[in-house]
Amino acid sequence: MGKEDLGEVLKIENCSFPTPWTRRLFEEELHNPNSRIFLLKKPKGEKDIIYGYICLWLIRNEVHILKIAIHPSFRRQGLARKLLKFALNYSFRRKVDKAILEVREHNYPAHFLYKKFGFYQIGIRTKYYEDTKEDALIMELNLKDFFRNQPELKEKI
Repeated sequence: MGKEDLGEVLKIENCSFPTPWTRRLFEEELHNPNSRIFLLKKPKGEKDIIYGYICLWLIRNEVHILKIAIHPSFRRQGLARKLLKFALNYSFRRKVDKAILEVREHNYPAHFLYKKFGFYQIGIRTKYYEDTKEDALIMELNLKDFFRNQPELKEKI
């Protein structure tokens, strides 16, 4: 993602999360050496259509998935799965051993997606989300086991 994509990303962000990140937070991520933000987009004329994005931190042998969002007009088409698959492949090729994320306890579509990939719950952050006081489920995936069990998901990047 580049700074030129921020406007479209913020539109997706604002309709995807109860407490969306600000432009400033995304700009900080663009300058964070551990952060990566990948877009799923399609060229259309002079302007690309951004379907969604994933934001992650690569720290030593771990990837922490901070955000994944798809524009509401393009949900339920497998695009979040594609983004997550790309991020896991990208991380695995950089010698990352495990993926970690937090998800709202009532975000059932996200639970379904993560469990489909083999993420499992390792803990709870009680009242983690300030806006709703909702708990966050901490989930983890061992990437070596994941790609050993599903080698067809491993792609060249």
